[in-house]
Amino acid sequence: MVQFTSMTLESEPERDRWISRMPPMKVSVHRCNEASTPANFLSLPFEIRLDIYEYVLGVFTSTQFEVSIDIDTYASSDTGQLILKCSKRPEFFSDLAILRSSKRIYREALPVLYGHCMFFPSADEHVIAMFFGKMSDLARSNIPRLYLRPRPQKIIRRAGPHATLSQVLRGPSWTTTCEKISVLFLALEELFIYLHPLYGYDLERGNEIDWIIRPLSRLWRTKKTLASVGNGSDNTMTYEMVELWDGLMEKADLEAEEYAACRNRIMENRENWANPYWVMKRSRLLES
Repeated sequence: MVQFTSMTLESEPERDRWISRMPPMKVSVHRCNEASTPANFLSLPFEIRLDIYEYVLGVFTSTQFEVSIDIDTYASSDTGQLILKCSKRPEFFSDLAILRSSKRIYREALPVLYGHCMFFPSADEHVIAMFFGKMSDLARSNIPRLYLRPRPQKIIRRAGPHATLSQVLRGPSWTTTCEKISVLFLALEELFIYLHPLYGYDLERGNEIDWIIRPLSRLWRTKKTLASVGNGSDNTMTYEMVELWDGLMEKADLEAEEYAACRNRIMENRENWANPYWVMKRSRLLES
């Protein structure tokens, strides 16, 4: 058994004598190969590059940019064409020059930027087509979430050129809005719904809100989340409302999936698919 003892060398000759007995230290020097590839930004680990993207773009874990998109009614009426107006909160504009440096950096940094954006488009198929339709497929595929407020279609009747004629103007349709989203956003992860207090009351009382639920079933790959019931800070959403909403959405998604599966199966046989679907639906209802 080896025992180690500690000793104190107080005098300088003793220290010099012990130092002289120590074996010489070998120091190996590794020289860098001058022909090796120089380090660059893309040679850094991917996790470090993500941190750099967040710092350069000015987005962090708690940062959320709210982007509201709607039609500028005053500008559109003057020019006769639809003109969009966008507002962003907070009014801090990130330095987007890094997105134009290379294609690889663009593909890596774009999800970081869009992951911190809350897009609030108006529930209008024209607004969604004009704003998101001009984006590339890559850009739209990196938008993980959308925020919508359903509104029913309005029919406005105005006076026509003669006293006996009237002009009928139809407002945006919620059905065509959901259809446009399902076509443009094939990789949308989640859709947050903000309900008007009146529709929240209908949901709580079990009244008919199929005009909201049915069109959303077109987005059967996307999670539909009830985010708020009310206007602004006046949120009257309860846990019971969330359970009712999830139950209605699950039922609508299952029916849409059955409808699509039956349609594909019947059309493969080149038969009329509408009647067989409803026959199968009726038989399942009778069995249950």
